[in-house]
Amino acid sequence: MSKKSILLSVLALVLYLVFIVGMVFLFKVHFMLGIVGIALLFIPFKIQRKAIDEASGKLDEIFAKYVIAIILGLALVFVVLYFTLWS
Repeated sequence: MSKKSILLSVLALVLYLVFIVGMVFLFKVHFMLGIVGIALLFIPFKIQRKAIDEASGKLDEIFAKYVIAIILGLALVFVVLYFTLWS
């Protein structure tokens, strides 16, 4: 099991969440700035791909591929609901 893979996966998850929250604010300010925010999502995507490549065991590969994606999906729903419906 590779600690580097798990660390990179968690880092990618945190960056995804930071960029998603930032994108919501950017879309509220100006539409074109929101598109720039979408372009910034390639940074955590590349980190996520590196984490999958660094995975040495089956457990950290499953964590990097699927668990992080599920957590990101749930967090995305809550972030969008928070900024659109609940505020």
